[in-house]
Amino acid sequence: MEFVQKTTKLNDRGWMLLLSEISKGNVIPIIGDELFNVTENGKPMPFKAYIAKQLGQRLGIQDQLDVTQLSSKFFEPYWDNIDSDPYYETCQILKEMESSQFVFSNQLKELLSIDQFKLVLTTSFGQFVFKVMESVWGKGKVKNLSYEKHTTKDDIEDEHQPTCYQIFGKANVCPNSFVLSDDDMLDFVSDWMSESYRPKRLSNLLRDKYLLVIGCNYPNWLFRFFLHSMKTSSHAASSSRIGLIADSKLDEQLVGFLSRMRTSIHDDAENFISELVTRYKDFKSEDLKKEIFISYASEDFETANEIAETFKRLGVGVWFDKASLEPGDEYVKAIKKNIEDCKAFIPILSKNVLNPGRRFYKREWTWASEEIEWRGSDSFIYPIAIDDVDLGNDIITNFFKNKHVLDFRKEDREENIKKTIRNLRSQSR
Repeated sequence: MEFVQKTTKLNDRGWMLLLSEISKGNVIPIIGDELFNVTENGKPMPFKAYIAKQLGQRLGIQDQLDVTQLSSKFFEPYWDNIDSDPYYETCQILKEMESSQFVFSNQLKELLSIDQFKLVLTTSFGQFVFKVMESVWGKGKVKNLSYEKHTTKDDIEDEHQPTCYQIFGKANVCPNSFVLSDDDMLDFVSDWMSESYRPKRLSNLLRDKYLLVIGCNYPNWLFRFFLHSMKTSSHAASSSRIGLIADSKLDEQLVGFLSRMRTSIHDDAENFISELVTRYKDFKSEDLKKEIFISYASEDFETANEIAETFKRLGVGVWFDKASLEPGDEYVKAIKKNIEDCKAFIPILSKNVLNPGRRFYKREWTWASEEIEWRGSDSFIYPIAIDDVDLGNDIITNFFKNKHVLDFRKEDREENIKKTIRNLRSQSR
């Protein structure tokens, strides 16, 4: 499914597709320096601008130059004059900074609090993303990895563990060991495109995911190299899944290129994050309605409704009200889609389900059985018996063989439902 479109901003359909892909774990954010500020004399300053200012002061340069200029070969004689280099001095600047100087917005924290964003990439050599993730997941809970040129030692091990990966290196005193200059970027990108040096597990994962690139602000030519390096893998072909770019300095040629690559574009990273966070909260709230799907014979409506109401009272979203759907093909599609989207399928078993004839709940059972095959997990179907139905009958065993059936005839219904909820929630962690 593609959520990208050839307009500068997502429409409602595009947003819904993006949120759906995020909920499935198919989107990986890449966070750039545009989102980070440093306070100086009580006033916020963009992180990279602060580093550039400090580097310029060390060289005695008053002109407002950026980091890439001050770390270029042109300025090597200037650094030689003070017997230093921009990499060492950048590390010293970071050491001298107080933790209170690092500023990240609540919006960024909320963005990285999205449950499916356990793996987050950053183009920054600073520790902003790692610090934000620690504030979300807790100290000691987040793994911090960084790419090193000409090695393959720092590759991801578990994409489900909270991990911050610095794709262009982490600041240290060794020259050219992280990206400051354009030459550094080309060196790193070259390694990322090299079969010998790219982190294989990570690059293969990136190839199959959508990238949500926020606040990187690279020039046209560099952005193209950057995207190509991120989407290169040991697979036979490169994926066209780029995704969405939210940056403030995209030129017209780059916008045209990204549009041809079916990539959606936002020109304001902060506003995009704010809208994404708001929409995702609403999406998750709506998604709770699909947490479980209750399937029942029409004769058992009253009992099934009691069970559904108990689940709702205990805080579980239930898909139950088929009466609100229009008959016809859309009815069938809606029910099948809700079975595919739910976390648990609960068939109500009674003597009524053994009645011969064409019954719609049997189609629901079939779709649920197919869903188990797709998911590769048996923890999806939770049958409930409400009377003395013969559980050994072929109609039941053909669908629910080896499934533990909750007996609502003898035991406390609410306690059984609580056990089902605990089991469901433990399986989804």
